Amino acid sequence: MLIAVIVLFYVGVFLIAMFTAVGLFFMEHIIICNSIVFGAAAGILSGVYLGLHPAFCLLIGLGILGLTLLIQQTTVGFWIFAIIMSIGWGFLFSAIAYAFIEDMIWFYVLWGLSTVFNVVLHIKARDI
Repeated sequence: MLIAVIVLFYVGVFLIAMFTAVGLFFMEHIIICNSIVFGAAAGILSGVYLGLHPAFCLLIGLGILGLTLLIQQTTVGFWIFAIIMSIGWGFLFSAIAYAFIEDMIWFYVLWGLSTVFNVVLHIKARDI
């Protein structure tokens, strides 16, 4: 039993370190991460729903990634992506919290707070 607790402790420490490293990258490069998400989604969905060859799916994903990066360089495009993606990321984080807490008040509070936090991250990433 003690060995299992020790193993779980070290697994937890490893996961915390890994999520911290990924989180720090995500927080500083949120615009790039948003573009990667759009590109990956476009590539995967074009393969699933259109039945395209994986090579074409890869090209579609890379094209969408580049296009979203270009769009986010404009002022209007930046704000559209920042607001939509912040709401989306906020919803994702709240849904994960809801899976553990199962309280709708916390769901909406976390959704609002994480959306505001993500908008601030977008603004900070734009200034870099």
